[in-house]
Amino acid sequence: MTKRASPDRKLREEGQRWIEKIKAAEKLEKDWLDDAAKAVRAYTNEEKAENDEKALGARYDFNILFANVETIVPAVINSPPVPDIRRRFNDPDPAARIVADIMERAISVQIDDSRLQVEMEAGAQDSFLAGRGIVRLKFKSDILGGEPTDQDIRDADDEADDGADNGRTSEAIGATMFNEEPDQVAAGMGGNGAPSVERVENERICFEAVSWKDYRHGKAKRWEDRPWDAFRFVIAKEDEEESFDADMIRSQFDESEKNAWSKSDGDICGWEIWCKKTRKVKFVSDDGIILKVIDDPLGLKGFFPIPTPMQPIELTGRLKPVNPFSIYRKLADQLDTITKRIDVLTKAMKVRGWYAGETADLKSVLALEDNEFAPIDNGELWSKSQGGIAAAIAFWPVENFIAVLRELYADREQTKQAIYEITGISDIVRGASSASETATAQNIKSQWGSLRIQKMQRMMERCARDLFVMMSEIIPKLFSLKTLEEMTGIPLLPSPTDTPEQR
Repeated sequence: MTKRASPDRKLREEGQRWIEKIKAAEKLEKDWLDDAAKAVRAYTNEEKAENDEKALGARYDFNILFANVETIVPAVINSPPVPDIRRRFNDPDPAARIVADIMERAISVQIDDSRLQVEMEAGAQDSFLAGRGIVRLKFKSDILGGEPTDQDIRDADDEADDGADNGRTSEAIGATMFNEEPDQVAAGMGGNGAPSVERVENERICFEAVSWKDYRHGKAKRWEDRPWDAFRFVIAKEDEEESFDADMIRSQFDESEKNAWSKSDGDICGWEIWCKKTRKVKFVSDDGIILKVIDDPLGLKGFFPIPTPMQPIELTGRLKPVNPFSIYRKLADQLDTITKRIDVLTKAMKVRGWYAGETADLKSVLALEDNEFAPIDNGELWSKSQGGIAAAIAFWPVENFIAVLRELYADREQTKQAIYEITGISDIVRGASSASETATAQNIKSQWGSLRIQKMQRMMERCARDLFVMMSEIIPKLFSLKTLEEMTGIPLLPSPTDTPEQR
């Protein structure tokens, strides 16, 4: 009788410890996560509209948060970052100059192909909306080669005389297909004479803006000292075999758990954990199942695949972010209250009134639209009576509404200016100015209004620079010379016409 293998409890316990660490990290930032969720709801205005138009605070009629974020993000990132790689002290070293040129061209190609600007804009939006923006770097490649397709074999046969092989061996035919020597092809043949050697091509660096909800980190006082990072993932069940280690997963289950896991058809959710101490990446499900463990995939000096997160509001010795909207939320609520009251009073300002008697003529007059006139019977009697028609009709007094609306509009402008002072968005930054102002006055306002914007721009520049440094580490380690040659246009591989000295 075969003895059943017991589940690997050590892996299960390790997975549970990681889930507990992630929950503890979430608990430390719970206040900020709640504030960020409120800010996102305010930004999108996805709350249900109240039935009572006088209800305040549930949904913003004057969405100042949306206006601020949509103004700041284009101001801090309005074009793709441009790498500038050169020798630090400009020493006369031809080899270093060529290497710097190769790296600058390779990074520029990756920026364009992977749409870095789009991802940095998404990270900037998260930073100014939620309080933290993250752009992650990934390395990807394609594995080519293996056995040829039927079409490859037919094309190779067509190159022979009338489809005949003329006595050639399968190695010779393979050499024709792959432009190699017959002995080289034979070394890579499978049992059926087909090339089985795989090769890696199309190496590339991709960028991904990680949502503020999908990132956790270990406890530390400085970013470079944090022990681990965790990124949320959701993988379809049908992609389990190619995404995770099936043997490792099964080793953690008993027979009943294996059956339950195989029958489940929901998505696999969990955390991708980068442990700096062990320099390993572990994929752990929400249930504490370790799905896969891989060694350091990038080989970066700082290990983690992200630069320092973008946080507009930072405090020394604290990594927990601050939601920018929480700084002026009360003023935003006040602004929205004023706007709702303006709307209520505007709807109440209708031309309404009373008239004496039961005369249908006056009723028809009151029902007229703009610029419409109606005949009145016995108009001479109305014109000769004391006071005329004006004395016969009493209108709803709207003068008080007009006075209140005037004050509300003025109060709203003052509240907007208070928000602009807190956020640093001046009227010059928004493109609004007074025609009566002199050019000197506008230049002074532009200078002072752009100080905070320049600080935010430096934050984005630091993020781009850190990404470039990480790319300069990855490209020499993981990119082939052929890929670099194709990207940069600089010859790196020897050609048949090169002299021995050139090679």
